Amino acid sequence: MDLFYIGLAIGFFALTAGLVAYFDRLRRS
Repeated sequence: MDLFYIGLAIGFFALTAGLVAYFDRLRRS
């Protein structure tokens, strides 16, 4: 059960980081 929450946290962090990088790239261009 712990692995599920750990994977969920990692996935949420990766999704947030991806969105931040995407919007940062949009702003620079």
